[in-house]
This record gives sequence, C-alpha cells and structure tokens, in this order.
Amino acid sequence: MDAVKQAISYIGYTAGSSVDGVTLAMPSGSGIGDLAIVFLTPYISNTTPSTPSGWTELYRVDADGSITYDSCYYKTLTDTSSVTVGATGGYNCAVLQVFRNASMGGYAVTAANSNIQTSPSISGFVVGCDVELLGSHTMHGSLTAPTGFSLTGTGYDSEKGSYVKGAYKLSNNATMPSATWSGTPTNSVSSSIRLIN
Repeated sequence: MDAVKQAISYIGYTAGSSVDGVTLAMPSGSGIGDLAIVFLTPYISNTTPSTPSGWTELYRVDADGSITYDSCYYKTLTDTSSVTVGATGGYNCAVLQVFRNASMGGYAVTAANSNIQTSPSISGFVVGCDVELLGSHTMHGSLTAPTGFSLTGTGYDSEKGSYVKGAYKLSNNATMPSATWSGTPTNSVSSSIRLIN
C-alpha cells in the first residue's frame, strides 16, 4: 500500500539586503528535508552572482543589459544553517522561503525592460496537491501579488530601489495561467515555479 503523501505547507521566510552579499537565516520552524528557495536581485554591472555551495541555480536572467542578474536558487535542507547570496560590490536584496513536503517541479521565467510584469503560464500541476510559487524581481518600484496568491516575503534595497518578492497558492488548475503583478517598475523578471510532493 502506498504511503499517504503529506500536503505541502509554507513554513516562513527571511529577507534582507547588503552591498557584499545577503546572509539569510532559515525561518523559524525549518527542518531537514524542507525545500528552501531564494529569489535574488543584485544591482552591479557585468558581474554575475555565484551559486552558494550546496545549492542549485534554477535560473539567472538579465532584464536590463548587464546590470542585474536576477537569480533563483533552491536546496533540500540537510541542515538549517544560513546562506549568503549576491554579488560582491553589488546592491543585493533577497528573500528566502521554505516549504515542507515539497520538491522542485517545472518552471518558466520571463524578463521585460518595461513596467509590465506577468508571471508566465506553466502546466503539469496536480490540482489540490501541487503549489504555484511566483518570483518577482523589479527595479524602481514595488509590485502587488496577483489575486489569489499569498505573499511569502519581500526583500528591498533602498539604495537602488530594487525589490524581490515571492507569492504562492495551492494549485486549482492543471495549467497555471499567466498571472500579472500590479505596479509600475522600470524593468522586471518574473518566474512561475511548480512545487510537487
């Protein structure tokens, strides 16, 4: 008899900003086997941030011509130690969110040097089981999460006015339609991620 799968649950988040890399603690309640996901927005010319040791880079996208390499990293936790992300000498902001009973599924990402941000559509969801996670990387303007999504957390750098956010919801459709964030940033990177259990 197959074991009953436990529902994916959101544990919490931490966020921060720093010139030479952001150190993020695991949120309270995190444990071994949980899935940690970091969204990073670094502002520095022609320098790509390094993937932290033991983590996997999901994407790295430049929205504005070699200024910000917006990135996402993830890791199934083997301990609950902190992680440092970002580019040395850059204006980095990041948000880390942790989910339980979750693994990484598919994803899609899009970039636009404009004030419109739409998380792309992806498919393959198990309705009522998988979780839709959105990532929002913006410059010079904050965004409000699409209707029906709960914000995980926000990272903000006051020097360059950059933001990074996550938002999630339990899947109610096998194909997640594109989701538009509301606001007017000058450029943006937006991602859609499927979390499975």
